[in-house]
Amino acid sequence: MVCSVAISFDRCKITSVTCGCGNKDIFYCAHVVALSLYRVRRPEQVKLHLPISETLFQMNRDQLQKFVQYLITVHHTEVLPTAQKLADEILSQNSEINQVH
Repeated sequence: MVCSVAISFDRCKITSVTCGCGNKDIFYCAHVVALSLYRVRRPEQVKLHLPISETLFQMNRDQLQKFVQYLITVHHTEVLPTAQKLADEILSQNSEINQVH
């Protein structure tokens, strides 16, 4: 069985985990533990990602536009209503969202 495992860190501490095995327990599943140990022993073999906020910050306007278009295309039924609502709010001069920098 192949499981997709993701571990989020903040200041060298695990802040969240997800695993495709679906085990919901108060402790981490064996896959999360195994990935953690593997990362300690072979750090060059585990791909790290910056938080999405940092990744978006590094993108230029064209890359951001492409990102949004592909995100909507891939997940259109889930995100299209939210995307349209946010776009409408951003285009509205007096909206609350435009007061956040």
